[in-house]
Amino acid sequence: PQINAKFKNEALEITALLNGPFAGETNGIITFDLYHGFKKQTFQQKVDIKPYEEQKLTHNFKISEKDLDHDA
Repeated sequence: PQINAKFKNEALEITALLNGPFAGETNGIITFDLYHGFKKQTFQQKVDIKPYEEQKLTHNFKISEKDLDHDA
């Protein structure tokens, strides 16, 4: 998978591009974890992906720029 992140408007947007298998279906749960300082935010999404299919998953974590700068 490809994973990207960008910060704007007091949110960190995480995007994952998933590719399906060569044969058969795949399903499960995708988990995005964001750790900052002593805090953790989690987002989970159920995924069903067919052979050769591409899926783009996106989630916005609410976080201030100050919190991001602290961990950088």
